[in-house]
Amino acid sequence: MQITAASTGVIGDPLEGFDLREPPKHGPDHWRVGGSAGWSQTVSGSLTVNLGIAASNAYAFGATSGYSDPGMRLSFGSVQSVGGRALPLVEFHLRNDFSLEVHSWTSVGAPNGSLQSTALVGVSKIF
Repeated sequence: MQITAASTGVIGDPLEGFDLREPPKHGPDHWRVGGSAGWSQTVSGSLTVNLGIAASNAYAFGATSGYSDPGMRLSFGSVQSVGGRALPLVEFHLRNDFSLEVHSWTSVGAPNGSLQSTALVGVSKIF
Protein backbone atom coordinates (compact mmCIF):
# COMPACT_ATOMS: atom_id res chain seq x y z
CA MET A 1 0.00 0.00 0.00
CA GLN A 2 1.18 3.48 -0.76
CA ILE A 3 -0.22 6.99 -0.34
CA THR A 4 1.38 9.89 -2.24
CA ALA A 5 1.09 13.62 -2.87
CA ALA A 6 3.17 15.42 -5.47
CA SER A 7 3.26 18.76 -7.27
CA THR A 8 4.89 19.73 -10.54
CA GLY A 9 3.59 23.29 -10.41
CA VAL A 10 1.12 22.83 -13.29
CA ILE A 11 -1.85 20.54 -13.82
CA GLY A 12 -3.50 20.01 -17.16
CA ASP A 13 -3.08 21.77 -20.48
CA PRO A 14 -3.53 25.49 -21.16
CA LEU A 15 -7.14 26.30 -22.00
CA GLU A 16 -8.15 28.04 -25.21
CA GLY A 17 -7.75 31.81 -24.85
CA PHE A 18 -5.15 31.42 -22.09
CA ASP A 19 -3.08 34.56 -21.56
CA LEU A 20 0.40 33.37 -22.60
CA ARG A 21 1.99 36.28 -20.73
CA GLU A 22 1.09 34.54 -17.48
CA PRO A 23 4.03 32.38 -16.31
CA PRO A 24 3.56 28.80 -17.57
CA LYS A 25 4.47 27.46 -14.12
CA HIS A 26 3.18 28.40 -10.72
CA GLY A 27 4.45 27.47 -7.30
CA PRO A 28 3.43 24.17 -5.75
CA ASP A 29 -0.27 24.94 -5.93
CA HIS A 30 -1.37 22.10 -8.23
CA TRP A 31 -1.30 18.73 -6.49
CA ARG A 32 -2.03 15.12 -7.42
CA VAL A 33 -3.00 12.97 -4.44
CA GLY A 34 -3.49 9.24 -4.64
CA GLY A 35 -3.00 5.78 -3.29
CA SER A 36 -2.03 2.40 -4.64
CA ALA A 37 -1.90 -1.27 -3.77
CA GLY A 38 0.25 -3.89 -5.39
CA TRP A 39 1.65 -7.39 -5.49
CA SER A 40 5.29 -8.38 -5.98
CA GLN A 41 6.71 -11.85 -6.61
CA THR A 42 10.22 -13.07 -7.41
CA VAL A 43 10.48 -16.38 -9.26
CA SER A 44 13.67 -18.48 -8.97
CA GLY A 45 15.68 -15.37 -8.11
CA SER A 46 15.80 -14.41 -11.79
CA LEU A 47 12.46 -12.71 -12.50
CA THR A 48 10.44 -10.25 -10.42
CA VAL A 49 6.89 -9.15 -11.28
CA ASN A 50 5.37 -6.02 -9.65
CA LEU A 51 1.70 -5.46 -10.42
CA GLY A 52 -0.22 -2.52 -9.03
CA ILE A 53 -3.41 -0.51 -9.20
CA ALA A 54 -3.52 3.19 -8.31
CA ALA A 55 -6.17 5.88 -8.02
CA SER A 56 -5.34 9.59 -7.96
CA ASN A 57 -7.07 12.94 -8.17
CA ALA A 58 -5.86 16.45 -9.00
CA TYR A 59 -6.36 19.49 -6.79
CA ALA A 60 -5.48 23.12 -7.44
CA PHE A 61 -4.92 25.87 -4.90
CA GLY A 62 -4.07 29.49 -5.67
CA ALA A 63 -3.14 30.34 -9.27
CA THR A 64 -5.56 28.05 -11.09
CA SER A 65 -6.65 30.24 -13.99
CA GLY A 66 -5.92 29.03 -17.47
CA TYR A 67 -5.43 25.31 -16.88
CA SER A 68 -7.71 22.35 -17.27
CA ASP A 69 -7.86 19.84 -14.44
CA PRO A 70 -7.37 16.22 -15.56
CA GLY A 71 -9.28 14.99 -12.50
CA MET A 72 -9.52 11.43 -11.25
CA ARG A 73 -7.33 8.71 -12.84
CA LEU A 74 -7.24 4.94 -12.36
CA SER A 75 -3.93 3.30 -13.34
CA PHE A 76 -2.78 -0.33 -13.75
CA GLY A 77 0.68 -1.87 -14.15
CA SER A 78 3.98 -0.64 -12.75
CA VAL A 79 2.48 2.23 -10.75
CA GLN A 80 4.26 1.85 -7.39
CA SER A 81 7.61 2.99 -6.04
CA VAL A 82 9.85 2.23 -3.09
CA GLY A 83 12.10 4.96 -1.70
CA GLY A 84 11.45 7.13 -4.77
CA ARG A 85 12.48 4.35 -7.20
CA ALA A 86 9.74 3.20 -9.57
CA LEU A 87 9.12 -0.55 -9.43
CA PRO A 88 9.24 -2.17 -12.88
CA LEU A 89 6.38 -4.33 -14.10
CA VAL A 90 8.91 -7.06 -14.96
CA GLU A 91 12.56 -7.22 -13.88
CA PHE A 92 14.97 -9.81 -15.30
CA HIS A 93 17.89 -10.33 -12.89
CA LEU A 94 20.78 -11.00 -15.30
CA ARG A 95 23.46 -10.89 -12.56
CA ASN A 96 23.45 -10.06 -8.84
CA ASP A 97 24.21 -6.41 -9.70
CA PHE A 98 22.58 -5.98 -13.14
CA SER A 99 18.93 -6.21 -14.26
CA LEU A 100 16.81 -5.52 -17.33
CA GLU A 101 13.59 -3.68 -16.45
CA VAL A 102 10.29 -3.25 -18.28
CA HIS A 103 7.98 -0.52 -16.98
CA SER A 104 4.46 -0.35 -18.40
CA TRP A 105 1.21 1.19 -17.22
CA THR A 106 -2.17 2.26 -18.51
CA SER A 107 -4.40 4.88 -16.94
CA VAL A 108 -8.02 5.79 -17.52
CA GLY A 109 -9.28 9.32 -16.80
CA ALA A 110 -12.69 10.01 -15.35
CA PRO A 111 -15.25 11.22 -16.30
CA ASN A 112 -14.39 11.24 -20.04
CA GLY A 113 -12.61 7.85 -20.16
CA SER A 114 -9.40 9.18 -21.75
CA LEU A 115 -6.81 6.40 -22.03
CA GLN A 116 -3.04 6.82 -21.68
CA SER A 117 -0.45 4.05 -21.95
CA THR A 118 3.29 4.16 -21.41
CA ALA A 119 6.03 1.54 -21.84
CA LEU A 120 9.72 1.92 -20.97
CA VAL A 121 12.68 -0.46 -21.06
CA GLY A 122 15.88 0.12 -19.10
CA VAL A 123 18.69 -1.40 -17.10
CA SER A 124 19.53 -1.24 -13.42
CA LYS A 125 23.09 -1.50 -12.07
CA ILE A 126 23.95 -1.74 -8.38
CA PHE A 127 27.31 -0.14 -7.56
